[in-house]
Amino acid sequence: MVWIVLFDSECPLCCKFSNIIQNMDTNSNFILESYQHYSSLNNIPVKEELSKEIHIINNYGDIKRGAEAVSTILSILPGLRPYRWMIESRWGKRGTKLLYKGLERYRKCRNCR
Repeated sequence: MVWIVLFDSECPLCCKFSNIIQNMDTNSNFILESYQHYSSLNNIPVKEELSKEIHIINNYGDIKRGAEAVSTILSILPGLRPYRWMIESRWGKRGTKLLYKGLERYRKCRNCR
């Protein structure tokens, strides 16, 4: 299954995260796309929603956002397979959610480059 990762290309933190995904995705499970470019191609009216948090979309049109999207990405990346049990556990999902919420304040931070 291939996932399209929609990230904010104007956010340094989002760009760093997308570079990590690109480097670790040895099985080509992800297509990285800036939401600014993707929404203009596909006439998606919810551009404001896309700008608030990361979104991933699979082949079937299923959408995951925010911490759930990050958790899915982490569980699919080949290099993190040995830790999948931890990432997919109740505590792993809770930790991902807390981490995602904590990092939200650094989005679009000019000093994060």
